[in-house]
Amino acid sequence: MTDPFVATALDPARSVVVEACAGSGKTWLLVSRILRILLDGARPGDILAITYTRKAAREIAGRLREWLRELACLDDAKACEFLAARGLTPAAAQAALPRARQLIETVEQASPAMTITTFHGWFGRILGGASLRSGLAGFALAEAERPLLDEAWGLFARRCGRDPDSAAARGLTELFETFGRHNTRALLDAFVSRRAEWQVYAGEDDVDTLIARIGADLGATSDADALAAFFAAPALAATLTAYAGALEKNTAGDHKLAAALGAARALEDPAACFAALVPVFITTTGTARSRKASAAQAKRLGEAGEADFLRAHAELCERVLACLDARTEARVLAFNAAALHAGTALLEVFEAFKRSRRQMDFADLEVHVDRLLADADLAP
Repeated sequence: MTDPFVATALDPARSVVVEACAGSGKTWLLVSRILRILLDGARPGDILAITYTRKAAREIAGRLREWLRELACLDDAKACEFLAARGLTPAAAQAALPRARQLIETVEQASPAMTITTFHGWFGRILGGASLRSGLAGFALAEAERPLLDEAWGLFARRCGRDPDSAAARGLTELFETFGRHNTRALLDAFVSRRAEWQVYAGEDDVDTLIARIGADLGATSDADALAAFFAAPALAATLTAYAGALEKNTAGDHKLAAALGAARALEDPAACFAALVPVFITTTGTARSRKASAAQAKRLGEAGEADFLRAHAELCERVLACLDARTEARVLAFNAAALHAGTALLEVFEAFKRSRRQMDFADLEVHVDRLLADADLAP
């Protein structure tokens, strides 16, 4: 009796999606479906099977040839059993037997032949069929991207050296200083490797427009703006003064915090001042210092003074945490700006270098096929 799942998945009249993990029999199911489609009367040239690797494509093609040869040679009982295992009822298997025995000849002699290939192999065929109109005539597929990218890095570094004030050079320098050469190289190499996704995301927008979009998504400004907004908050100075006074009346530990707060406020540089303020309100784990009402504290500060103290503490902690978040978003935006200026410039050099060599790589296939299919004049 055929498994209902197999019968459904292999029914050529159905469009199916099968989700499966490694080692679950995907190849068996796929080749069985191809066989069922052939038995249903499809021409080999109308069948397209695409997978991720050449090894998998070879395995699919080899398995199909092996099965078709078996069907041509097995006795009737074994052949019917073979077909029944692939979703046919006994009666349907018997009726399909004559065609099944001829499939090996049909497939081997088909013109055009069945296509069993990788995604990139299929993309190459699409571009090959429109090479003149796509402007890619004469381009060769580079099997290895690394040597081309290494040469592009050299060209990019020399370009940055000639124009150290360019956005790309400044971005590269910032990345080097923050993350080191190895990590920066790995980051920008990864960006280049995902250029197909990037170019789809970027569309026709320039880098500055995209950085502004990212900033809007993050709600981020610059680090200086985040600090300015913190120190410009209404009544901040008065609130800090009153809070410091309450600390001086409270516990011995709070006396130290009051001294730290006073030292922080004496600093003229906003970044240094804020950095010194943070430990007064925020713990090393990044949470607000806990403060609660207590009889002893009320005795030291007075009931009204304690209420004002706790209210000021909550307000100041909230402001400090908000500024920390804003500065984090600003750093994220600055990182993205540096990485995108450097990454897109490297990508520009890389693409120009490949064009000069009339070479494409696998990512180029994806980009060009996407553009080709999106072009109303060129798409099928």
